[in-house]
Amino acid sequence: MRLMPAAVAIAVALGAAPSAHSTVQLSTSVRHVLTSINELPTRDDLEAAFQSQQPPVSALVGLEAIITNDAEDLGLQLRAIRSLPLFCTASCATDQAHVLLVGVVDRYTNKVVSERTSKDTLRVRAAIEALGVTKIPNDLNLLKGFLENSSRDIRTTTVHALRNLCNADAIPPLRARYQHEPVPQVSLAISAALRDLTTCSGS
Repeated sequence: MRLMPAAVAIAVALGAAPSAHSTVQLSTSVRHVLTSINELPTRDDLEAAFQSQQPPVSALVGLEAIITNDAEDLGLQLRAIRSLPLFCTASCATDQAHVLLVGVVDRYTNKVVSERTSKDTLRVRAAIEALGVTKIPNDLNLLKGFLENSSRDIRTTTVHALRNLCNADAIPPLRARYQHEPVPQVSLAISAALRDLTTCSGS
């Protein structure tokens, strides 16, 4: 899977040594705000929590430290990944938050197959889900390839993300996948996505 050019620098950092921020010691406030069971924190919640650290860091820097540190608690990592869309602006495609999401997808899907773990699948799914939330139409080019992923869970998450993009150009690849999708649950997700895309995109 090829990265979009804007994401290359961060992706290289993600795939290499741990981030320079990975040594950040997370405060009780940060851990508390990122372990809510029923909902994700707000941007203000995260900014306040990371400012309570010693020394204080911006929320985006703190989230990057969590995301790039595989020794960190997986649940915390997944919530950090899913929180990144909160930091997208009107030009989200070039924002660091979006670059980080693309980097997460690239880092774990480009690992040698024998070294991939179930945790990697969960991280990829969280990032793909978050990319759907950002609703950048051009992310279709990155996401559609995952419709052919060997993991039915990643395929299903990708279907949901493509639906959330509300980009009519997602309809042909979804229809193509539907024709040879062997897993009934994924086929149902594709069918629902096609119906929703027809409505939301006006196709």
